[in-house]
Amino acid sequence: YSFNKDVSADATFITIPESRSTFANPQGFALQRKGLNTVAGHLKWRNLGIYGLWVEAEAAYQFHPDYDMSAWAAYGTLGYIARDLAWTPSLSYRYAHFSGDDPSTTRYERFDPLLSTGLGIWLQGLSFGKLTSNSNLETHRVQFNVAPFETLNVTFDYHSLRAPELNNLGSNPALATLTSHDLGDEFTLSARWAINRNLYLQGVASYAVPGKALRNIG
Repeated sequence: YSFNKDVSADATFITIPESRSTFANPQGFALQRKGLNTVAGHLKWRNLGIYGLWVEAEAAYQFHPDYDMSAWAAYGTLGYIARDLAWTPSLSYRYAHFSGDDPSTTRYERFDPLLSTGLGIWLQGLSFGKLTSNSNLETHRVQFNVAPFETLNVTFDYHSLRAPELNNLGSNPALATLTSHDLGDEFTLSARWAINRNLYLQGVASYAVPGKALRNIG
């Protein structure tokens, strides 16, 4: 729903009517994914008191009718775009948190990322996205963007990643139990060029620095 040209909000409800997969947990219970419910709300506010300043936030909660599950995820972004300057530079900071499962409780708390993928929005680093999912994950992202031409867009991203819980069952098997919360950092440079109406070129280069949690598994 658009309240006006600057403020918009939306809500989402997702349920899984059929699935043969289960969630891994320290107690060894077969927790079915089938029946999982996700509710989420999202808000974006542009030109917040200052022309070019924007905030954006989203929160999601997951529960299951057949067992005790309470998982959540949220992010908040603050950014500024200088539309009156050459190349219209923009800078933003985003904090995101996806809950992990606490092994000291019988409740299941690991957030299910569903089918999140793609570049820029949900992917928490191009290289780390191959090792981690949007579960048991906390990230800080700084993004800088410029548009030298109307047809060319260049973006730099920095991600700092950590795991809220050392129990990481459900992730890459090599990372099922972590010895550190520090996953690492990633630096990404991407360019999108609309050469003409029919030809589009995208280039991405990313460098990941493994943290203690990854170095300790060899």
